[in-house]
Amino acid sequence: MGRQVIADVSLETYLKSLCKMQEIITGLIIGQPSKTSKDNVVHFARTPTEGTKIDSLSQVDVSAFANHVADTLKMLPGGMFILGVFVVGPKDVFSDNAGVQKLKSLIVNLQHTIKGNKVLLGDSDSFDDGEKLVLWYSSSNNSFACKNFSGDSTKGAQLKGVDFKFQPKLAQNWVTFETFYKLNEHLAIEDVENASNEDVLMLPLKYLSGALDKSKVFFNGAPYDASETVEKVTNDSRTVQAQVFKICDPVETENLESKSVEKADHTIMAQGFLSSRTFLPLKATLAEAEAFIKQDILRTLAARIQILADSLVDTKVTVGEVVINEPPRRIYFPIAAKDSLLFSDYLFPNETIDTISQQIKQNLDVTLKPDQIQLNVEVVCDNQTSQKEHKSKDDKSAKGHQQAASGKIYFIMIIVAVLVLILSIIAHFYLN
Repeated sequence: MGRQVIADVSLETYLKSLCKMQEIITGLIIGQPSKTSKDNVVHFARTPTEGTKIDSLSQVDVSAFANHVADTLKMLPGGMFILGVFVVGPKDVFSDNAGVQKLKSLIVNLQHTIKGNKVLLGDSDSFDDGEKLVLWYSSSNNSFACKNFSGDSTKGAQLKGVDFKFQPKLAQNWVTFETFYKLNEHLAIEDVENASNEDVLMLPLKYLSGALDKSKVFFNGAPYDASETVEKVTNDSRTVQAQVFKICDPVETENLESKSVEKADHTIMAQGFLSSRTFLPLKATLAEAEAFIKQDILRTLAARIQILADSLVDTKVTVGEVVINEPPRRIYFPIAAKDSLLFSDYLFPNETIDTISQQIKQNLDVTLKPDQIQLNVEVVCDNQTSQKEHKSKDDKSAKGHQQAASGKIYFIMIIVAVLVLILSIIAHFYLN
């Protein structure tokens, strides 16, 4: 049996609305793939054209398309991927050789951009073997067709038929997995002279990736067999509290006298709580849930680091200098009315909600009211706003974590040079 894909009927309504624009429209297919079941499409994100009317596929700007892919990847929760490309237009794109070649170019660029942003974990090859969806929706009669395209530039288009269906009430079937991951790492910067800001800021991500590989996820405070389904841990609220526990390596008791405290002239400290929300259907396995939760934690940290690095002037850190950088905090928003599925964006303390709304509209073609954007799941480190002013469900779920962090959920990175005081304290503990 070939590839099977399902999408909620509300997504077809969106495509029908694009048909009224009387032009060629392209965009991204976003969803959750599955090795054992049908791929689930959750959103169509129109690629912005900066006001330019597109009358032919040949006019599609590949560079703008690639930028759209990179920006959208940062907004996806764990378990969600860019599965392919959609085209809305009057002419069957699969019957025109020039159109097929243009689509192949877009798919190759999609794969290239995803693989070029490895830290965002957007590669879905383990699910689709590098084959991406291309959905054509007719603006003349509302018919549609979907095919697989190979993302390998060395291969031809290799069109394969896909069983694509729109079905009702799919948007209501998601279960939310929530957690806050505590980050508290202090790492040495080995080659500070040749390291860029992004290289330095990526060190905690590399460490966290290894730590999560050796971690175990509990659901509602208990371990479960990985083969169990999400349905096993779901309650009436369709919200599952996940806890990520690090598995520590055994302590070496031999040759302790040979151990020493190593001096590091430059280090980076990463501290704070990372909010994570992951979404899965009832029939997904808990093994998938664990993998997607870990992916979400890594993806949100990577997205913040990239955004922060882009905002910094790439200057070298000198001996004795202390640099404090506060990455943006994560905010959540629905991609459809009355939908439990949430995507993310990131907000610096000096940015307004209008900035976020514009970014969401540009990248996802979603228009939101201010009260639909959940701003206070993570709180700015110096924010002293009282709990009385934040009575939303998100603040209540974060309350325990805020108290554990002395009334704040914070995320800061500190680069410290010549840590004589800290090293002396460590030495003191060893000597006593």
